[in-house]
Amino acid sequence: MDNERIISFSSETTSNSPSPSSIQRLNRLIKQHYTEKSSKFYRVFPILLPYIHYTDIPTCALLNSSYNLLVKDQLWSNPRFDRIAYIHDALYVFNKFLTHLPHTQTNTASRIHQLDLQPIQESLYDRVNPKFLQIIVQHCTHLNTLNLEKAEFFNAKSLPKGPWALPHLTYLNLSFCPHVNDEMVVVIARACRQLTRVILDGLTKHKGQGLAGLAAECDQLSSVSVRFNTAIEDQAIIALAKFRHIRLLELDLTGCTKLTSIGFTMLARYAAHLKTLSVAQTSCKLDDIRKFSCIHRFTESLDIARLKQINHEKLAKWIWESNYQKLRTLVMDATTATALVKFSQQPHHLLDTSIREMANLKLMDLPEHTPMSYLYQLINLFPRLTHITFVRAYFETDFLRGMYRTPSPEEESSITDAQLGVFNKSQQQITAIVVREREDNVDCNLLNW
Repeated sequence: MDNERIISFSSETTSNSPSPSSIQRLNRLIKQHYTEKSSKFYRVFPILLPYIHYTDIPTCALLNSSYNLLVKDQLWSNPRFDRIAYIHDALYVFNKFLTHLPHTQTNTASRIHQLDLQPIQESLYDRVNPKFLQIIVQHCTHLNTLNLEKAEFFNAKSLPKGPWALPHLTYLNLSFCPHVNDEMVVVIARACRQLTRVILDGLTKHKGQGLAGLAAECDQLSSVSVRFNTAIEDQAIIALAKFRHIRLLELDLTGCTKLTSIGFTMLARYAAHLKTLSVAQTSCKLDDIRKFSCIHRFTESLDIARLKQINHEKLAKWIWESNYQKLRTLVMDATTATALVKFSQQPHHLLDTSIREMANLKLMDLPEHTPMSYLYQLINLFPRLTHITFVRAYFETDFLRGMYRTPSPEEESSITDAQLGVFNKSQQQITAIVVREREDNVDCNLLNW
């Protein structure tokens, strides 16, 4: 009996033991693994990785486990749905992503830091999963950037029911979302308390309670953009300014036409550390601008173009006489710049002005047939200039405003694309370009017309 046990045990051991061919195959794999890691290509691959096109990264991940580990972070940190789909559109790929996300390993899903949903557009028959945000909240626990710009599928029903949070989210873009209103922004503010930068451009239903909610809930908020929020009122920026625990550094109020001197005065009083400020296309008056002490001490970029209630000569005089410590980027009307050029033609002792330190200049509504001599006058006025952008006025607007004149003589060259191309090639210090807003703007939204 004992002999039989020994025989059966030995036979069992023999049957469970790996065959010589399996051992050889394993040895070859181990040898290949170490040989691969010692190869020159494997060692330089991390250096080449940032330059590899995103569509080729999945191919690299499929080579073997070693390369998969190298590209895993880059592949998952910012999933893109519009650049890897050769057959299906971004909507199909995104819905597939949502389907597989609950079955993805936790450590893999936690690598997702950025989601850009702007390219996703619903069709007549295909819709985005209505629970897309709930799935993202549950599984993308380390998400810090979320872009929902122009997401027509995002509405109040998209918000998860019950308590939810994105504790690591610092950047949120809800621009031009047609269904976003104050109530939705307040709910989002309570769930995303670590937000530092918020972009709410073009929200026609946003009156300001949402922005006030962000100011109350998000202690780290430092950058806010509410461009062309035509319904926003003074209470929003008053709340934004008076929450003293917020250190606001960037604020863009372009096109907020309902704001009055009351809101601007409170903002100037409490938002004393603004590095970037835009009050373009608003009802901000020169007296309101004078109250912003931050412009003289901390502001690096200022946009005061197309102000509705402004005198260009008085504005130019204020720009000329003010003392700026850090201002290097200025956006203003071409008419205001013309007034500045006239100031520069005064006696030499009056040329002691801090605007000569300006490095970036953008001039709005440049009239047709403006001579190239105007550019050289600006260069003399701003000797440290490196970039200058001319935004062309519309031909129809030129005529209606009385700025239209007969074409320039042949010997007088005007500021055009061709002339600026020659100018840029003739020197290396300054780059000058012309922008045509209506022609270059691919967005046909009514706000841009």
